[in-house]
Amino acid sequence: MGWLEQKEKINALNLFHSAIKSDTSNRGIASRGFKLVGPFLPVPDNRNDVFTRPEFTFYSGDTIIFVNVEPDNQVTEEHRRRAEAYQRLNLEAVEDFIRKKGRAGEVNLSTRDLNHFEHHLVFDKDAVESAKAGGPGADIYDDIKDKCGILSQSRGGELRFEDGLAQDDSFHSIVSTGINLPPTPSKEFLLTGEIKPESLAVSLAQVILPEQFKHNETVKMTPRRVPHYYDRDMDLEMVRKTLEYLRHRGTCDDIGKYEYSFSREEISELYDVEDHLREITVQEYLEKQGGKQVSMADYSD
Repeated sequence: MGWLEQKEKINALNLFHSAIKSDTSNRGIASRGFKLVGPFLPVPDNRNDVFTRPEFTFYSGDTIIFVNVEPDNQVTEEHRRRAEAYQRLNLEAVEDFIRKKGRAGEVNLSTRDLNHFEHHLVFDKDAVESAKAGGPGADIYDDIKDKCGILSQSRGGELRFEDGLAQDDSFHSIVSTGINLPPTPSKEFLLTGEIKPESLAVSLAQVILPEQFKHNETVKMTPRRVPHYYDRDMDLEMVRKTLEYLRHRGTCDDIGKYEYSFSREEISELYDVEDHLREITVQEYLEKQGGKQVSMADYSD
């Protein structure tokens, strides 16, 4: 997945997120009693040898709602496999996961068990309309309808239930009437669920560092320091490669001990990062440059 695909995914995540509290009305998902337990909380089920990765997990009463947002322009086999994975997921595994992750207090599992969970896929409205009209992925779409709920979304349009399974009446009522969406949603997400170096590089260059430059002429970063700006766990080797990429692009200096210094004077180079990554991945670029090899054990703050 290159930067352009990551950007589409991030935009789709932000568009769906705008429906939670609703940027355009008071009829968001949260206002109707569904609490966002958290984004990007993977749910393993060792009993059935399945590992699901919902991007949004909601709770209301004794029900959990899992949501995956799909920016693709057509329905694919990958979407069918994702829906099938949730079909194999055991209710006890969902309960166990929430308890083990310390989320039981948020969803009140200390006094009751879950009775139900369901899964929904959110597609771009054009992809849904194409599949319904018999376009690419139409046969897969028809199969997925028997496995999960299907919602559509569009900028300046609505988040709306289209087809499929929706056993929880409250959630179905919310999405079947539609939730208005803004043409330009707020940027709540800068990264995808599975963090990639391209989106990390672009978000550092366009959001994190410019914000820091409002208060400091120079900003120092290390692989261990970067994740704190996002409140996300990150693979430090991936972060190192991202910082090395930015160094090779002339946006910062390596000042020793795997610490990188960014200067406000180099902000124009930072804003060139996105255009550069439209044509190449971080890994491809580093292979051409000959990125330096280091051990993660050498890192320190």
